[in-house]
Amino acid sequence: VPPGVTDGDTLYQFGRDAETDRDVLLAVDVAAGAERWRFDGVETRCGVGLLDDGRIAAVVEADDEADRAASFVVLDAESGAVDASADWVDAPSTYCRPMLVSGDDVVVADALGSLSGWSVAGEPTLAWQTDETADVDDAVVTDAGRIVVHRRGEGTGVVSAGQLLEG
Repeated sequence: VPPGVTDGDTLYQFGRDAETDRDVLLAVDVAAGAERWRFDGVETRCGVGLLDDGRIAAVVEADDEADRAASFVVLDAESGAVDASADWVDAPSTYCRPMLVSGDDVVVADALGSLSGWSVAGEPTLAWQTDETADVDDAVVTDAGRIVVHRRGEGTGVVSAGQLLEG
């Protein structure tokens, strides 16, 4: 499970709800140490992304019992309510890597290095996907709105909202 992330006032951390036996995203007030809200059904291995506009990006796991497809969601940071969402048929599950955020772009990688790029300007939109594998463990987010990754066996690549470019 990826470590929690903070915006300075709130810690966003994953946990397990004992009653439902489901993974949850917890928002904890840093100063008070009190839980502010929780969001049920997240795919913890994908981590969460703190967006520039203050919202939170997350992947929701599929739930066959509830007849719910996997989805990419954007949550309101104050309440934990879903601000926007989109079904994601090919969402990673067992082998997801923590997501990367650059401006209005969110990149989610599965453990094999396949990348999916989401645009979160407004409603989330799956902008691109690639099977060209990349190692995101040492990725660097640039001020120019790009993410520099190491492409396995091919050197450095630059990920932008629309494409994966060789550097």
